[in-house]
Amino acid sequence: MAKKGSLRNTFFPGSSFQTHHEFMTTILGILAEVVIANGLMLVAFLFLPEIQNRFLVMNIHPLVITTAVIGVRHGYLPGLFAALAASLIYLAAYLISGLDLVLFFKTYAYYKFLIMFAVAGYTMGRIRDTYTRNVRTMRTANNEILEEYNTLEEDYRRTIFMYNELKEQIVGSEYSIFSLYEIATS
Repeated sequence: MAKKGSLRNTFFPGSSFQTHHEFMTTILGILAEVVIANGLMLVAFLFLPEIQNRFLVMNIHPLVITTAVIGVRHGYLPGLFAALAASLIYLAAYLISGLDLVLFFKTYAYYKFLIMFAVAGYTMGRIRDTYTRNVRTMRTANNEILEEYNTLEEDYRRTIFMYNELKEQIVGSEYSIFSLYEIATS
């Protein structure tokens, strides 16, 4: 378990509920998912000639979609990592096409995709983290309300039991009515 203020819990919300082994398995799974998804995009770029010509200028770029999906599934930090990987794949495709790297940073039509990858990964990841945090907060509040309700229900049962016991004592005793009459008349 991670401590409340630890770096792991800061960067990976919800990791405090996992053991170290589960956490590392999750991280490796995310890394594998990022590598496989972006690797498939690079393979598609290299082996499909109809995509190869348009890969660098596609609007709604497939790498943006994979980055956004990873951000939504895992949070903002994996989303940013997926954006970094997508940026590297995009730069590799740019260089494989034989274009000049200086032109890449001078022409907005190319480097805008790097910005889109980062924005998509971060934004979708933040949405996921906010949703996860809200669900956790609501579950905690719900558990507190249920505990309070159970306490009140137990107190109510005890009160009803005591009421019935006192009622039986007052009504059940032979001299209770006479003693009440004497108390009232004096």
